[in-house]
Amino acid sequence: MALSDDKKKDMLLQSFNVLKNNMEANSEKIKELIAKVAKFDKQTAIEMWEYVLDKGKHLVRDPRNAYSFCGGLVYEMEKNIGENAVIDIIENNDIIRKKIYGQSGDICCSTYFSGKKFIEKNNIELANEIINYIYENKYKQQKFGEILEELCSFDANEDKLTPEAVEMLVSWLDKVNDDEGKARITVSLADHM
Repeated sequence: MALSDDKKKDMLLQSFNVLKNNMEANSEKIKELIAKVAKFDKQTAIEMWEYVLDKGKHLVRDPRNAYSFCGGLVYEMEKNIGENAVIDIIENNDIIRKKIYGQSGDICCSTYFSGKKFIEKNNIELANEIINYIYENKYKQQKFGEILEELCSFDANEDKLTPEAVEMLVSWLDKVNDDEGKARITVSLADHM
């Protein structure tokens, strides 16, 4: 006999209350748990996500542990509730957005891809805010130019960037300290200019 969604949610919430007391040892299970709760109750999952980002800020800032509560959780949530729902959470939640881009020690591919969605949607203001968080993030392990290059990697045959999006991305080139990095980004954007 299958349990009701409410019973599953209650069991997951009880588990969270235990696991959160040792976030470092339980980060993988907490990531999985929050994504599972999102299937039943997205608002509660968001509150749990905010909680671990705040109370586990030392883990978020550490490149060895950041994945679980940042890019890894983005990925797990996308698998459980869909990419659009996760994009909506990031778009509408300043706390989550600021922490996963501005305080994470590991800006991974899941984080890039969610950031790229705002560029594709031509939400220039939000995309620019995200890039600024990444630029100012003093905990990130990766170089800013490498991350910007990933954000600028669009297929010219499939992805049509607006002139405003291209202009915004080009404006960040001055912040890249590496001439080779600037050149690679320019090549990535050339078909869109």
